[in-house]
Amino acid sequence: MHDFDDWTFHRQSRDAIVSERLTSSPRVTSIFAFCGNSGFFDFANGGSLTDRLESHWEALDYAKNEEEEEEEEEEEEEEEEEEERGKQKSDDTKDERILDQRTKLSLAHDIAAALADLHDADGMRNASGDIISASMVHADLTTDQFIQIDGQWKLNDFNRCKFMRRRRNTGIDGGDGTPCGFLFGINPGKSRSPEEYNYQEETEKVDVYSLGNVFYTILTDEIPFDDVSSNQAVKDIKNGIRAKIPPRLSTSEDPVDIALRTVVEQTWRQEPESRPRARALADYLAKELEKIANVNETDVHSI
Repeated sequence: MHDFDDWTFHRQSRDAIVSERLTSSPRVTSIFAFCGNSGFFDFANGGSLTDRLESHWEALDYAKNEEEEEEEEEEEEEEEEEEERGKQKSDDTKDERILDQRTKLSLAHDIAAALADLHDADGMRNASGDIISASMVHADLTTDQFIQIDGQWKLNDFNRCKFMRRRRNTGIDGGDGTPCGFLFGINPGKSRSPEEYNYQEETEKVDVYSLGNVFYTILTDEIPFDDVSSNQAVKDIKNGIRAKIPPRLSTSEDPVDIALRTVVEQTWRQEPESRPRARALADYLAKELEKIANVNETDVHSI
């Protein structure tokens, strides 16, 4: 898809470097060889997250059409006969492509953990040893960049990646100083953060914002700003306006809906410094998953 030129080679070398640094992570694709504009990676036998979500939406549409057809049939047939046929039809049309609530939460956790592994690799640490900044930033995060390999969701496609630097600190406390941000000349699309569209200094928090778009899609089965132009979406994002969460979900008491709402709101904060790190998001979602598992186990024992 790209010419064999210096810029393309530079992009592919970044992809290879990041992949090599992340060989310890089971949530990032493994690299086996690299040369020029070519590389050998894991085969994504499960497709991308985009593929999985589209399959889920297709199944939802099919189920909705089936329900509407059943309602029409019920009006034409006697109640007792239709009830029996409806039960049989429900069993026959059960579609495993539809994501249940627990699977949605598990999926959100897996992709957050994958991004956390990227941000933590070679992360910059303070005097206490805590990671204060990533050293590598994906900078192009969408559902396309998560692929399924042998049932495991993994992050890939690092050719737009940026490497963070540090300002040398000559102050009293010494050390390597604070992290430097970076800039891009062109930030297209509708899935980027306010600072990207304002062409301000960027950090790994641009990935966190974009991760919020993926969380939103998992929660709502909708793509943020899918129904407006790119110009309008960019204008709204710069002004602090976000895609709306449907009322049925914004007031839902379902623990999965609450957890996904929480991470969407946290990742979409206007100021990058107020967004949590990817690891904090992954840890939060892991705890929510554990709560649901404990509740389900209690229900089983009580039966």
